[in-house]
Amino acid sequence: DTQGLITFSNLAHDCLFGCQKGDFIGKSIWDLPANEAELDRLRAYFTYLLTTDQPAREPYIVLSRHQNGTLLELQADWNYKRDSQGQVIGFVTVLTDVTERKRLLQQLQDSQRLLQDVVDNMDVVVFVKDLLGRFMLVNQRYENTVGINKKDILGKNDYDLHSPAEANQVRSDDLTVLNSINLLKTEETLMFH
Repeated sequence: DTQGLITFSNLAHDCLFGCQKGDFIGKSIWDLPANEAELDRLRAYFTYLLTTDQPAREPYIVLSRHQNGTLLELQADWNYKRDSQGQVIGFVTVLTDVTERKRLLQQLQDSQRLLQDVVDNMDVVVFVKDLLGRFMLVNQRYENTVGINKKDILGKNDYDLHSPAEANQVRSDDLTVLNSINLLKTEETLMFH
């Protein structure tokens, strides 16, 4: 409700916290945050939703704790609950445990940073393309050699960076590499625009 009282909780929600069915009914959402800072942030967000012109829905991330003390990172997807006159009388919320997803995303970002650091310190030009020929990674030496910033290269293909004739040749070489088990050694002279 608009005071933060939990009026309905399904079994999945109860299991998320390691509780018995119905344990949350009648309790307050103010009991969910993992610490005082999270509680203050949740109170401010709740007040914002009720005192402004009812902003658009967007997922809200809150840190909470499982009954066993384990930290949970939860995504709250919500909608306004209204009475027959359209007045907000509460919220309908679905909680999703995104703890593992966030951990894996952080691991992936750390790994990508490490790879970028390694290739940036190599004394040769390094680039990686996907199967469609889009640049996924370039090193600092590549940026310095071609004189184009990485952010202007990533996600683009050779047709975005070279003349059609040059791009056709590079793409042909790329396809030869993809279709072969042998190493292709070639020297390319390209003009960047």
